[in-house]
Formats: sequence, C-alpha cells, structure tokens
Amino acid sequence: MKEEKNIKGKKAKKKKKYYNYIFLAGCVIGYLTAILLVPGKTHLINSSIIKLFIKIFPVLILIFVFMFIMDILFPAERLARFFKGGRRSTLWFVTIIAGIISTGSVYLWYPLLKDLQGKGMTPELIAVFIFNRAIKLQLIPIMIMYFGTKYVIVLTVVMALFSVLYGLTFKLFYDLKTT
Repeated sequence: MKEEKNIKGKKAKKKKKYYNYIFLAGCVIGYLTAILLVPGKTHLINSSIIKLFIKIFPVLILIFVFMFIMDILFPAERLARFFKGGRRSTLWFVTIIAGIISTGSVYLWYPLLKDLQGKGMTPELIAVFIFNRAIKLQLIPIMIMYFGTKYVIVLTVVMALFSVLYGLTFKLFYDLKTT
C-alpha cells in the first residue's frame, strides 16, 4: 500500500515537471503565431517586450539585493529571541515588524512559531505575525512603480493596523474555543 502511494507520488511529480515545458512551448507557439499572422507588427512586439524588460530589470535587481540583505541581517533564529519576553506593546510592535521582514515559505516558519508558542508566545501574536507576512518589503519598489508611493504607504499602514485587529479577533475566538 505504501509503495503504491510512493509510485503515484513519483508519477505526479513527473507530470508536474512537464507542465512547465508545456507552458513554455505554449508561449513560444503563441509568439510565433503572432509573428506569422501579423508579420508587419513583429517589431512592435519585440520592442514592447524589450522596453518592459528595461523598465523592470533595475527593480528586479533591487528586489534580489534587498532579499539577500534581509536574509543575512534577520535570520529566523535571531527573530525568535525578540519574542521571549518583554512588554505587551513592544511584543505587538516587534511581531508586526518581524512578520513584515520575514522571508521564505511560511511553512518553514511553522516549526519556529510552534516552538515560540511553547515558550510563551500567545496565539494572537502568531496570527499577527502570519498576517503581516502578506506585506512584502522586497516587492515594495515594484509596487511603487505600478501604484505610486502614497498608495503603497497607505496600504502598508492599513494592513499593519488591521493585523492588530485580526490578532485581537483571533484572541476572542481562541478564548471562546478554550473555555
């Protein structure tokens, strides 16, 4: 039974790998079809792709540099030390900041959050941390490019404030569940 599941899992992984190539082939076929159907406009397609790449490339470089610096300066273990004590208001603030600057897959943070919960971190702070992971510092430059500085600042502040409301709501439901 276990071997049968393992074989099915391997087949699913192999199929998933081919979807990337199918998507790439579809894009190439679509591009070639556009060139064949509208040969006089090919230069417009190429120039628009190049202009878009030139416009976005510096921002992508900035994003990768920012992500690299954040991973070096704020590893998960260092962030864990901030949650081991302190005043409530400080913990809320640090949780919001830690959620914003945390990078990587959220699944990698679950064991650390479970460990912190065992050491006294409250469930509402965990909820606030996970909520604030939606604010991606490394994507702020590209968001500013598309939406403008005012919009990005307002969105970030509103999301941070609503994370506190979310945490308090979570605490209410958690308290109702445990009583």
